[in-house]
Amino acid sequence: APRSRPLATPQTLDFAPRLLEASTAAQVEFARSGDVRAALQGLLGALLELTGSASGLIGEVLSAPDKTRRLRPLALAHAAREPGTAEPPLPLELDASALTNALGTLVTTGEPMLVQTRGQAPRGKELLPGLPLPKRFLGLPCRAGEDLVGVLGLGDAAEGYPPELVGLLQPALATCVSLLVCERAARQGRLAEERLREQDEELRGHRAQMEELIHQRTETLLVTTVALEERQAQLMHAERMASLGQLVAGIVGEADGRTGGSCVRCCERTQRDQNGSHACGAGVFGWKSH
Repeated sequence: APRSRPLATPQTLDFAPRLLEASTAAQVEFARSGDVRAALQGLLGALLELTGSASGLIGEVLSAPDKTRRLRPLALAHAAREPGTAEPPLPLELDASALTNALGTLVTTGEPMLVQTRGQAPRGKELLPGLPLPKRFLGLPCRAGEDLVGVLGLGDAAEGYPPELVGLLQPALATCVSLLVCERAARQGRLAEERLREQDEELRGHRAQMEELIHQRTETLLVTTVALEERQAQLMHAERMASLGQLVAGIVGEADGRTGGSCVRCCERTQRDQNGSHACGAGVFGWKSH
């Protein structure tokens, strides 16, 4: 199918303006949508058109603490694919040691590389799943200072890749670095927010458990307090009853003592009265007491 714009070569005067236009469009797309894949996919399509390449890829390089690297493909293009055919799904991550080809070497070393194979490329071989192994391959690292953040790969340009193309593609590499760094920062921000959200949920769970525990302890303490108050009331009642019993016993004892003394005196008085009566009767009637 005819291209809408003529192929640009490093010697073409409009190469730099068109590359700048493509880079700017990628940055605008990322700023508008926040979708780094869409932004890089558009930039990769423009690079394929500018360089006359048949295939290409842009991926993020993830470095582990043990210095091993993994490739996270973000954009993939293959011009030989039938129009309207969807691109195959990109693999999530690939270990660099598992890529036994030029791409694996690029990710491992982080150095620019140019592969020009004579003859036909081996059939059935793939640079990535869904991307055939190219006969000609230009691999460029995307570095933020000393940190390798990504790679750009172009394959099977009709006229090959002249060495000066590496310098001409620096604006595109700078755009890739900018987008990848922004995506990495955004991803780390999302991870931090997710961790904060998880911690907040965990704290809420702990707080709910503590509130439930406090509620249970409060109910237990309330029941214990009521039981203690009832027991204390029973003890006080028992003490009052004991004191009352002692008081009653004392009063009864004192009353019994008084009553007994009165009875004795009454009996003595009665006896004296009787004795007096007998004496009086004996004197009057001549009774004799026996």
